[in-house]
Amino acid sequence: MEINVAIQVAAIFRQGKIIPRWFIWENRKYFVTTVNYIWDDSEGRETVHYFAVTDNVNNYELAFHSRQLTWTIEKLYST
Repeated sequence: MEINVAIQVAAIFRQGKIIPRWFIWENRKYFVTTVNYIWDDSEGRETVHYFAVTDNVNNYELAFHSRQLTWTIEKLYST
């Protein structure tokens, strides 16, 4: 399901890598148990870092927009 809304994310920035730990979406906190895949894409002058993550219930696609320093939840994959 496409979502594309702003969220709050707690992430660790370590040795040039970004590791999301939890996010808040619709006033609920979701704990990231596994980062399944990471990839980057360019949108004009901005690099967007994408993360396929799970909370052991559903799978989500999160995006970190490097120019704006904002996060969005892009997709939800229900199990």
